[in-house]
Amino acid sequence: MENKVPRTPEDFERYWLESSAYKSMEKGIDEHEKSVSGDRMIEAFRENKGESQANHTRLKSPYMISVPMQIKLNTKRSYQRIWNDLPSTTSAIAVNVFMALIIGSIFYGTPDATVGFMSKGAVLFFAVLLNALTAMNEINSLYAQRPIVEKHKSYALYHPATEAIAGVVADIPVKFATTTVFNLILYFLAGLRREPSQFFIYFLITFVVGQIMSAVFRTLAAVTKTISQAMTLAGIMVLALVIYTGYVLPRKLAHLFFGRHQHLTYRRTLHEAMVRMDPLHQ
Repeated sequence: MENKVPRTPEDFERYWLESSAYKSMEKGIDEHEKSVSGDRMIEAFRENKGESQANHTRLKSPYMISVPMQIKLNTKRSYQRIWNDLPSTTSAIAVNVFMALIIGSIFYGTPDATVGFMSKGAVLFFAVLLNALTAMNEINSLYAQRPIVEKHKSYALYHPATEAIAGVVADIPVKFATTTVFNLILYFLAGLRREPSQFFIYFLITFVVGQIMSAVFRTLAAVTKTISQAMTLAGIMVLALVIYTGYVLPRKLAHLFFGRHQHLTYRRTLHEAMVRMDPLHQ
């Protein structure tokens, strides 16, 4: 058998192509292609797919489960991701506690009089600003999840929109805990009005602002292709918001498209209302 055993890759290829096993394999491939080709096989595949799909799922949809089921599973996975990354969540809460103690101690003992008017405004400004800036971490987290979301979309496991909805739902308890810790310390340490109605109005506004800015940063992460683009747009937007909120730059000194236009519109509307009330005012 010395001269019959193949010794080179070419010999092995030639022996394989001339063997009966290769011919049997080709015959099996041809029979399988004939059995699975044709419109009848495609229709049978579609019927089996429709039977395997969950209720309330479109027959033409490539997904096997409905949208509510996708949101439920993605929400569960989001909570599991948060639970497996507890140091990140706890560090964010600790940073907020630290910032609340610093800012609250700066404005501690502010008198409840006209002399403390600017200080009270500064406390409210920093409260809204920090609650809004906390949501900027959404950009990093979304870009970290983007490769996984794109891969699962290509596999038709779930729609990216359901992942976005689940992420928002799963982040509400975390953001609520972070906002509660920060605002409780800052509100009472800075000496703001200790009345239930005023506190809960303050808490509601800061919590809603945090949710809105979280949605804004998520949108920036979704419409951009790289994290550098998203961070650049977020930095410009935050800078514009900080400048044109009315605290750093008065409205009368604001640019035409930001503040002065609103001021002129308000004056024009007020003048028209006074003319309607008293034609002699014109």
